[in-house]
Amino acid sequence: FDKHTQNKINAEVRKGLVDIMQRHARIVTLLKNIDDFFNVPNAIAFVSLAIALTAELLGGLENTYLQVPFTFFQVAMDCYIGQSVVDASVAIEEAVYACKWENFNKENMKIVLVMLQNSQKTLKVTAGSMAVMNFTCLMSIVRSVYSTYTTLHSTMRQTL
Repeated sequence: FDKHTQNKINAEVRKGLVDIMQRHARIVTLLKNIDDFFNVPNAIAFVSLAIALTAELLGGLENTYLQVPFTFFQVAMDCYIGQSVVDASVAIEEAVYACKWENFNKENMKIVLVMLQNSQKTLKVTAGSMAVMNFTCLMSIVRSVYSTYTTLHSTMRQTL
């Protein structure tokens, strides 16, 4: 390309990069606000749902076969949404790195460097600032509920 065409291309790339960076900053701010607002309610909900799942299992599946999937689904949806946020955050980081930034001019390389630094911090949704809501958290909840259930169930059998 001639110099004039390259300057036009670089200007368009810069405009696109700045737009992407601004959108990403808005998304990060929105997610932080949402996480701050729902942080404590998510923690309360998770603890309540874990207790509910344990109680439903203790009640016997033949009596609670409708409640158990519904309660599990509530926990799973929150964890799925949290996992989706983490996955999208990682995808943004990988996309920025794979954008062939080495072919950009110095100005655009600096913008990409700032974007890389901003995207390195993985976004996440938390419950009470203690647990990151993702599939790992879901499996921890399932493990904890089952452990609690087996302990209480064996204790209840011994006392009867």
